[in-house]
Amino acid sequence: TVSAGGLLLPDNWTLAGAAATMQRVSTGSRQGYYTVEVTRAGTDATLTQTIGLLEDGVNSLQGDTVTAYLAGTPTAASQLRVTINDDVATDTSSAYIGTGAYGRVETAAHTISATATTLQVIVEINGTNGAPTIDRAGIVYGSEVPDSVWRDSYTEDEINPTWMEATAPLSFMAQPRGYGRQYVLHNLRPYPQFDNTRL
Repeated sequence: TVSAGGLLLPDNWTLAGAAATMQRVSTGSRQGYYTVEVTRAGTDATLTQTIGLLEDGVNSLQGDTVTAYLAGTPTAASQLRVTINDDVATDTSSAYIGTGAYGRVETAAHTISATATTLQVIVEINGTNGAPTIDRAGIVYGSEVPDSVWRDSYTEDEINPTWMEATAPLSFMAQPRGYGRQYVLHNLRPYPQFDNTRL
């Protein structure tokens, strides 16, 4: 996403906090080429992604256990931590990432309420002004963050989906995956890239 001021911003993340700003930068990355830099100015800020309960009419994450994680580089002590929220209860990482050096934290296992209405991962930028960088943040299915997530080293199976190129937006068909698994699409399309409108 490109902001009105021309800054490159991460898709599907919402920034809150008076005077807070964010932008894509090339510093502090361990996985991938870029991080998001969030500037705290005067008041605490949050960066939130609403994942939802992945309801399909039959199944839902309600009652299941998930864990939120965060990796990045703060510019001050007690500045970066992560929270998981289901609109009924929250769990926040017990520690902050340390000062000035790349680090990581995770929440305790969070059992999503049976009456939950949403599921969010919230990166908190607290306490001290500065511009920390966020390398990765998200939610995993289960009671802990496995080493494969921290190392960005997953078991992968290549598939050959059925593409429907005559439709708008472009779509494909593939077998459903269970919780804790995902499809990752790699493409050589330079611009415009795929987004929720084009795919």
